[in-house]
Amino acid sequence: MDAHNSLFVQSNIVRNNRVHDNSTATGYSGGIVIATGDNNLVYNNLVYNNTRALTGGIELYHNVNATSVWNNTVYSNGYFGITNESGATNSII
Repeated sequence: MDAHNSLFVQSNIVRNNRVHDNSTATGYSGGIVIATGDNNLVYNNLVYNNTRALTGGIELYHNVNATSVWNNTVYSNGYFGITNESGATNSII
């Protein structure tokens, strides 16, 4: 990944959210999805009941680097709780 590419956002912070009942009729998705960037933080979230099709809790895509996921409550999600896709590098979960 080119760290200077303007298409990649950096240092996302997702905190103190209640994420629930998200779904998609088809496809693969998560309640919280970090898809790009370096140095992302995901913490203090309540993620539940994301249950339809291939929906889950927290998802780190293959384009992320150095993302930290901590102190989240994740339950009753259909397909996964937390997933770290192949290619996501230096994740701390």
